[in-house]
Amino acid sequence: MRGPQRHGQHPLLLVAALTLVAVIVLVAVIVVRQDRGDGRDDAPSTSATASSTTGSTAGSTAGSTTGSSGASSGAAIGDADQQRLLANRGGFGGSVTGGAGGRIVHVTSDADSGPGSLRRAVAGSRPTWVVFDQDLTITLTSPIEVGSNTTIDGRGHAVELTGHGVQGLQLEHVSNVIIESLTLHDFGDVAKTSDNDLPDAIHLDGANGVWIDHNDLSMAGDKLIGISEGSTAVTVSWNHFHDQEQTLQIGNQATAAVDRKQTVTVDHNFFDRIGYRAPVVSYGMAHVYDNYYLDWRLYAVRTERLAQVYLENNVFVGSRSKRTVLTSPQGDGCNDARTRCDRRDGLLKAVGNQVTDARKIRDVDGEGVFTPSYDYDAEPAGARLVREIKAGAGPQG
Repeated sequence: MRGPQRHGQHPLLLVAALTLVAVIVLVAVIVVRQDRGDGRDDAPSTSATASSTTGSTAGSTAGSTTGSSGASSGAAIGDADQQRLLANRGGFGGSVTGGAGGRIVHVTSDADSGPGSLRRAVAGSRPTWVVFDQDLTITLTSPIEVGSNTTIDGRGHAVELTGHGVQGLQLEHVSNVIIESLTLHDFGDVAKTSDNDLPDAIHLDGANGVWIDHNDLSMAGDKLIGISEGSTAVTVSWNHFHDQEQTLQIGNQATAAVDRKQTVTVDHNFFDRIGYRAPVVSYGMAHVYDNYYLDWRLYAVRTERLAQVYLENNVFVGSRSKRTVLTSPQGDGCNDARTRCDRRDGLLKAVGNQVTDARKIRDVDGEGVFTPSYDYDAEPAGARLVREIKAGAGPQG
């Protein structure tokens, strides 16, 4: 009886051994698969980085989406970086948030349109924070219509927009837009500036809540920035304006009825050897403070047609012209077509400005000028302010 019992144990031991081996093999396979799975989770991230450089829209990181613009969307700019920028807001546009908290869309192509282009990235009103994956020069063949709730953030790269013969960025009846750290150069035809060639580098029509900050602007057939049709809550800050005749226009006769409500802050800009209109203001309200004016051909600032300009702590250095601030329209006050004429003076309240020669800036009906109701710190006009603006105006690297 024992013999058969001992003989019957061998198959049982063999089965047990085989079972143990199978379990070990199965565990090993599971472990290997898990290792490979971690590798695949990492792979799309590498692919997305590469596609952002090449302009491909394929391969996005887990948890991110590809925006409807066709450009890749990811997490290159986080909330902390957005908040660092937003902490510098001020003036009438101090509540602008742009695309903060929305999708982040990468511009990966220098093409005028199509997948990965700036034009596609800024279309629509969905909150969008647009960034650039590399230095780019984008040549436009037509104006780019910027949608509401958008930030165009050029920080960290050299991003230039150009478009000879056409207009640049168009903000038409949109709200909550930030334009940050771009170079805008050669729009319209500067040879036709005396004829008011229409294209501007940036143009606002009926916009609300716009912050134009730390840009470099030069050479446009009409103005570098034009603001009209009742645009409100606008701040233009820390920009470098140069190589330009007509620089910054706020309001005009054609839209006088709605331009009366315009509110614009112009601060910490470097107006570098421009021609005139830095700014010219018709009908609305403008707070112009802590700017640096180095030479100008006709005049620096003009208020006309009942506009209210609060001119505070600006530095005016040298000029080809003896006129610094004007308070009356040019000539007979008529437009080019002579279909509208308004010769009424503007209002001016001048406080704490510094002029390097014997010229004086005098109030004109200053008691009728608004007082800024928002919080701000105006630095005293002087050498320190000049140094800060020369070092800080223009795109941030």
